[in-house]
Amino acid sequence: MSLKTPAARGGLVGIILFVACIIWGYLLPSAAASLHFNLLQIVWPFFSLSLSGLIISLVQSYIYGWLFGWVVSWIITGRRS
Repeated sequence: MSLKTPAARGGLVGIILFVACIIWGYLLPSAAASLHFNLLQIVWPFFSLSLSGLIISLVQSYIYGWLFGWVVSWIITGRRS
């Protein structure tokens, strides 16, 4: 089994989770939304509500998901490439 396919799927899951977090932040009351966006800025250092900040955060989400998917598939396949 190739490690690239699960890694790419992990990247897509990372993007989906990031978009879900952004939508969830808009659905929260204002006090909780403030905390939520502060936590997003901790996880994604360049996060902001500008277009460039969202694009950079999407790229970071893909990379985090790709790395997570690669590590999980590496562990499952018995650490063989």
